[in-house]
Amino acid sequence: MSSEYSSLTTSSVLMCPHGGVVSVAASSPPELRATDAFKVSGCSFGIGGRSHPCTKVKWVQPVAGPLDRTSIGLCLSAQGVPSGPVIIVAA
Repeated sequence: MSSEYSSLTTSSVLMCPHGGVVSVAASSPPELRATDAFKVSGCSFGIGGRSHPCTKVKWVQPVAGPLDRTSIGLCLSAQGVPSGPVIIVAA
């Protein structure tokens, strides 16, 4: 299997586009699935001097099996406003 399609696991490194780190509560370790809880911490995003940090990830291209490098996720604020794609630093 090509590394381009490597499954995302509990060892994978995910970030929001503003430097926040994504942590995961995986339901089927070590593989990550779109239905797992993805929490973002340390995001510095703001608009007009007001803080609007990313707080979670929603996968917009759901897959039946484990997530992989081709999976697409959006980082969302606490109000559910998208602020950019999740960055897969390492699968």
